[in-house]
Amino acid sequence: MNKLLSSNKQLQSRGFVEYGKEVIYKDLNKHKLIQLLSSNISTDRTTAARLIKGYIDNETVLVLCSALQKETKLYTKIEICNSLTHLGLISIAPLTQLLGKIGDNQHKKVDLKPFKKNSYPLPRDIAARTIIRFKSEAIPFVDKYIADYNSIATPEAIDVIGYVCFYNNNSYNHTKLINIINSNKDNDLIVWKTIRALSSFNDSLPFLKQQLHCIKNRYIIEEIKRSIRLITNRVVK
Repeated sequence: MNKLLSSNKQLQSRGFVEYGKEVIYKDLNKHKLIQLLSSNISTDRTTAARLIKGYIDNETVLVLCSALQKETKLYTKIEICNSLTHLGLISIAPLTQLLGKIGDNQHKKVDLKPFKKNSYPLPRDIAARTIIRFKSEAIPFVDKYIADYNSIATPEAIDVIGYVCFYNNNSYNHTKLINIINSNKDNDLIVWKTIRALSSFNDSLPFLKQQLHCIKNRYIIEEIKRSIRLITNRVVK
């Protein structure tokens, strides 16, 4: 029993609220929920984030995005992201403004541990993780960072494009990604991320094979080989 109580307290300290428990605040209006979203108690913030999604408008989106930028508790962050997803397409544009700006979990350099799975890795950036939930509808919103390079947002936008297209057979023009590589040949992080994203496009195979003879970084070479393998396996099927 003591272990269970301790476990529950640990979860609550991280903002966890069981579904159904928010009912005690169900009569709060939007203004009160916005205030609760700034509470010093993480479970209150989670509850507010869960309930405020009933107000589907731009103000709610902006309030939740602002809260996401400041939030430190895991389960409260999850609830905020869930509500932003629930609010629909009006959430995407504000979320793209947050790409690469929340936390420090994003890749800052090429990962020395190769990703050996046949899936596409989940983006590490929390804004990107939320944006990919909108699938192909998110592409037009993040594409601006592919066409117009931004040192903070573009690396995460590449992850979004790669992930969404890998799982949704999107007809995205992959040559835009190739252009990023050609324009950033000395930026190993960008080249590595883009090589990974190109695994989502069968037509990128000739370019990837060419890159095997151009790239010197052995970790990027491993990612090229992985992308080639994924495409080849997909084409064969």
